[in-house]
Amino acid sequence: MNTEKKRYNIQIAGIQFTVLSDEPEDFVLSTVDMLDRRVSDLFVHNKRCSKLDAAILCALDEMSERRKAEKKIRNLETQISLYEARMKKAGEKDGSASPAPEAEAAEVQQLHVSAAEQQPPVPQHNDKLREIESLLRRRGEDAPKSDAPQDSRTDKLRQIEGLLRQNAAQPPHDD
Repeated sequence: MNTEKKRYNIQIAGIQFTVLSDEPEDFVLSTVDMLDRRVSDLFVHNKRCSKLDAAILCALDEMSERRKAEKKIRNLETQISLYEARMKKAGEKDGSASPAPEAEAAEVQQLHVSAAEQQPPVPQHNDKLREIESLLRRRGEDAPKSDAPQDSRTDKLRQIEGLLRQNAAQPPHDD
């Protein structure tokens, strides 16, 4: 992982800044562009709103959305844990082999680390969170009831992790 910080000269609402970031240039520039548009929209559409007021309102909105996203992530992690416990209990009931506790703990830890490494989803990605929640609900309802082959627990965790990664990788939508 490259943690070398790079210097960027940026402009937001007509004000020049120099920032240091270890993020790729395209990420920094797209983030700056999004913030510039939001601050400028507030400033232009509300004549009593100064640039500072607009920046503070944008920061407040982003903090609110970040806290909501973090809460959703914690809820999803809890649902994953409950789902894992149900799968383990179902595996014990039907006598199927359960992964070693160390391997299971490592998989769970990897999923939690992967989720924590992701930036919290931006507000436009709520549909992805709903998709993950829906997947978890469907998986819980589709617990083994027949002799049809089921996805392994590892495959299911990978599907969830893939959805989390897909959510973080998608560019935000313009409102």
